[in-house]
Amino acid sequence: MIDLSLVSRVCPPFPQYPISLQFSNMASLTTGWPLVCGGGDPTSTACYQLTPRGWIVHSNMNIPKSSFALIVNSFGSDLLFAAITWSNIEFYYQSSNTWNISSVQLPFSILGFAALFINKTTILCTGGNACENKCTCTMYDDRCTMYECGNYCISLHNTFFILTSGLVPGPPMRVAREEHGFSQVARNAFSKDRVFMVAGGNSNNHLTNSVEIFDVKTNEWLDGLSLPFPMGYFAMTEDAMGGVLIAGGMTLDLISGSSFILHLPHAGPDAIWKILPQKLNGLFISHAALVVPNHLDLC
Repeated sequence: MIDLSLVSRVCPPFPQYPISLQFSNMASLTTGWPLVCGGGDPTSTACYQLTPRGWIVHSNMNIPKSSFALIVNSFGSDLLFAAITWSNIEFYYQSSNTWNISSVQLPFSILGFAALFINKTTILCTGGNACENKCTCTMYDDRCTMYECGNYCISLHNTFFILTSGLVPGPPMRVAREEHGFSQVARNAFSKDRVFMVAGGNSNNHLTNSVEIFDVKTNEWLDGLSLPFPMGYFAMTEDAMGGVLIAGGMTLDLISGSSFILHLPHAGPDAIWKILPQKLNGLFISHAALVVPNHLDLC
C-alpha cells in the first residue's frame, strides 16, 4: 500500500492473500475494503474480503473465473457486484449474500475488455479482442503446399451496454484497444459530474497513449488528454477527489512491468498528467488497484 497524502507515512503491508492472485480481479466496497475473487491454479470460485481482522471468506461465485472484470455498483444502499467473462455473467447482491448467474451473455468470445457500472442498472463494456483460428499459405507455388495455422486476434472498437434485459450496442471508440484502463473521472476542476475515461492499452499489437472520454449525456466518445507515453496492462482507478490514478503497467521501454504512478486531477482541458514521486514496491503488470479512504486509517 502507498500513501499518496502530502504527509509521508510508512504503511504496513496488507496481510498475505490466502491463494494465488494470478488472473484474479479486485473490486472496492464503499467502505474501502477490497473484495478479491477468482484466479488461482486451478481457477477458483473463491472470494475474499479484506477486513481489520485480515482476509475473510466471502460468498463464492458459481463458476470459476480468471482474467475477468469484477466491478461494483455503489449507487444505492444495496451493493451489487458483477463478475463478467465472455461466457457468463454473475451478479452478487449484498442483501442476499449470493451470486446469481445472469441469462445475458456477451455476443462472442472476447478477452481483454474493461467494464464499469455507468448507472444503477447499466454496465458499459469497452474494447477487448476477438480471435479466430485461421490458416495462411506459407509456400507460394502453383498449389499451396504448406500452411501455417494459429489464432489471429484483432483489437476492438466495440462497446456495448449490459442491461437486465440483454445487450445493446454502444457507440464505438475511436481507437481499438484491449488491456486498457477504464474509470470514472470528474468532468473538470469545478464540477462533481463524472464522465468515463478509457486510457492506453494494446491496439493491434501496439501500445497506445490514446485517451477517450465517454459522456453519457451525449452518448459519444471524445478525445481526451493523451498519456505521456504509450502503455497498457496497468491498473487504473478513480481517486477520492474525482481524479484518476494509473499504477504500473507495460511501456515500450519497460515490457516486464513498471513501478511508477500517474495522476490526472480531472478531465478538463487544463488538466495535466503527472508522474508522482511515490512508486510501487516492485514491477507490476496486469494487476489491480483501488483507493482506500483515509478514514480507514490503515497506516
